Amino acid sequence: ISVSRRFGNAVRRNRAKRLIREAFRVLRHDWPAHTDWVIIPRAAGKELTLSQVKESLDGLSTRLLRRTQRAANRTSTPIPDEPESQPN
Repeated sequence: ISVSRRFGNAVRRNRAKRLIREAFRVLRHDWPAHTDWVIIPRAAGKELTLSQVKESLDGLSTRLLRRTQRAANRTSTPIPDEPESQPN
């Protein structure tokens, strides 16, 4: 979890990290094992709540899983062999 200074003062940055860690702890069982996540929150005008962070992480993980599944389907599709030329 990386929170830049633009996010706010130290209290606000640490609260954001705590909320993200808790949301991850609750949602991690729904995510694939052996994956690394880099989470960089964007500066927001209002204070974050745990439910907002959980909803955001859940939506992002769903989008990411869909993208990785589509990419895996594209690469796993066998390419047809060229037809052999027949003698004349």
